[in-house]
Amino acid sequence: MDPNATPPPRRDARPLSAQQLQARAQARRKLAAMRARAKRIRRAVAALTAALLCSVFLFLFVQLASGHDPALSANAKRSATSKSLTSSTSTARARAKAAAQRAKAKREAAERKAAAEREATEARTTSSASSSEGSTSEGSTSEAAGASASKESSSQSGSSGESGATSEGSSSGESSSSVSPVTTSQS
Repeated sequence: MDPNATPPPRRDARPLSAQQLQARAQARRKLAAMRARAKRIRRAVAALTAALLCSVFLFLFVQLASGHDPALSANAKRSATSKSLTSSTSTARARAKAAAQRAKAKREAAERKAAAEREATEARTTSSASSSEGSTSEGSTSEAAGASASKESSSQSGSSGESGATSEGSSSGESSSSVSPVTTSQS
């Protein structure tokens, strides 16, 4: 059943009085006024909604047409942030690479120093063997050669930035008969 439909008039056997007829007419007028008011409210809401939709659409259209796209500016901010992160990452990588190169240079300098000290120890060993045979002049010459080789190796490691203990033969000037173990320190 339709709620807006009016029921059919009753067919009473008795006739209606004038007062009842006026009351029914007044009720019909009120009902028509309520329906007109509801129709007016519905039209106003529909017009307001359409106007709001058009104004929002027009605002967005003008913003995009003039080049003020908020999505593009947000992407630009994100890309600027990512570029700064990328540059800081590349700086950190460069620092790590430089530190690795310094560590490699230190290792190579320590290896060169150890090799020079081994050669000096071998020279001292051969000089002590030759001095025990009776040729003291040759032993002192080979000891001097070993001392100069170890001084040369310590000066090379000093120039590469390596600080460590120099060989005992070159710093203390020991005699050729005493052979001491060579120790190295790495930092």
